[in-house]
Amino acid sequence: MLADVSATIGAAQIQNRGTLGGNVANASPAGDTLPLLLATDAEIVLSSAAGERTVAAADFFPAYRQTARREDELVLAVRIPLEPERQVRFRKVGTRRAQAISKVVMALSWRANSTMEGWRDVRLALGSVAATPVRVSATESVLEGSTPTQETADRAAAALKAEIQPIDDVRSTAAYRKAVAGRVLHRLIRDEGGW
Repeated sequence: MLADVSATIGAAQIQNRGTLGGNVANASPAGDTLPLLLATDAEIVLSSAAGERTVAAADFFPAYRQTARREDELVLAVRIPLEPERQVRFRKVGTRRAQAISKVVMALSWRANSTMEGWRDVRLALGSVAATPVRVSATESVLEGSTPTQETADRAAAALKAEIQPIDDVRSTAAYRKAVAGRVLHRLIRDEGGW
């Protein structure tokens, strides 16, 4: 999934020169990889002359364009746990297919043995809908224990639209972002359920 997400960033020049560490340290709320890191419980490894420390992705973005990284630290590594049965899905909505800053970017992950088994350990994260990349716990609760049915998709999309509070800016309106976020989540669930 990380390769799929990375293929949506910028153009070929950026994809060949940019790094995951750069995307993380930049801390843009529209950073395409950041929701994926939140949805997979990733950890950011920081290093300085004083040593190394690890910060959970969930704690790494405290405010707009700020990180938990100190001035003397570099992003040394990003650790994404490979958990058995964990499924991850991603979707980006932008103005164009290439070199587009996200209007909405979403990563959804869960654990399940089969499509019709209830989803466990659900993680839903979004970018471009808040000052930082965010997880949406109320919507995760709707999905926890559910199966990918139309009823689940309808309830989850409604919960997501009620939970997020995006802003209007030069790329999009808050109303558009709410509507699109709900539709993207609905589509991810529908695709997984095969209906």
